[in-house]
Amino acid sequence: MIVRKIRKEDVAPMVKLGKLMHSIGSFKKVKYSKDKVFKTIRASIDSDRMVFFVAEDKDGYAGMMGGFVVEYPISYEKHAVDFLMFIKEEKRGGDTALKLLNLFEDWAKSKGVKEIRLGSSHGVDTEKVKRFYEWQKYETIGHIFRKEL
Repeated sequence: MIVRKIRKEDVAPMVKLGKLMHSIGSFKKVKYSKDKVFKTIRASIDSDRMVFFVAEDKDGYAGMMGGFVVEYPISYEKHAVDFLMFIKEEKRGGDTALKLLNLFEDWAKSKGVKEIRLGSSHGVDTEKVKRFYEWQKYETIGHIFRKEL
């Protein structure tokens, strides 16, 4: 499994993988915009504060992770947050998520942040995700709530 920063030729396949992620998670009632996703992912290539990583093996793309550096609302200090981590179902249970997370942590350190805050709002395998992050020494500090209007 190879994990690396996204390149221009990866953007369209990641939009497709994003569509798969969208179809099985808690955001599936939200209209998926290929254009918006393409622009967001593409913007990460030249950004100093946003990053997008891909995981691929002999079978093709296996997963992806994206995040950015942002100031706290209460401080000028910065922290890193993710906006997605997705591994294809048939690739889960291996080391793909760990490799993506380690690469994201290395990137965050290179940006001088002192803290990473990760979320899990997708609603897929939530207990597995929780155990995985806790295994990597992340602390559970809250919950995410949703209400349709």
